[in-house]
Amino acid sequence: MRAGRADHVGFAGHEPAETPTMDRLADDGTVFEHAVASAPVTLPSHATILTGLYPPAHGALDNGLYELADGVPTLAGILGERGYHTAGVIGAFVLAGKYGTDRGFDHFDDELRGSRQGGHNYIERWPSWWIRVSSRRR
Repeated sequence: MRAGRADHVGFAGHEPAETPTMDRLADDGTVFEHAVASAPVTLPSHATILTGLYPPAHGALDNGLYELADGVPTLAGILGERGYHTAGVIGAFVLAGKYGTDRGFDHFDDELRGSRQGGHNYIERWPSWWIRVSSRRR
């Protein structure tokens, strides 16, 4: 689930909700009852996840109008420097690499195919990439 109201899932008591997978995850894991997004928009929120910085610090202030500022380190880049292989896949145009979301990834798939909003064919493309990189060492 990409977005939704926290009070409209089964594990939160919303009986009409049909969210069995999320309900199982909640039963087996930890439910954070107070979570706050850094911004109400996709790109700034994801840039915060990728950098650990708030939007004014990372520069991606809105969808389509801004990008991750030059020189801002990302988690993918830091992991790469420490020997990890990193990969990213998007499902929405506003997260395309041209906005800086690809920074630091060894592999970044921002080719959207299959629908106007986002492609699901990346699931078919991933195994071949993973096999290639998992056999290599950094």
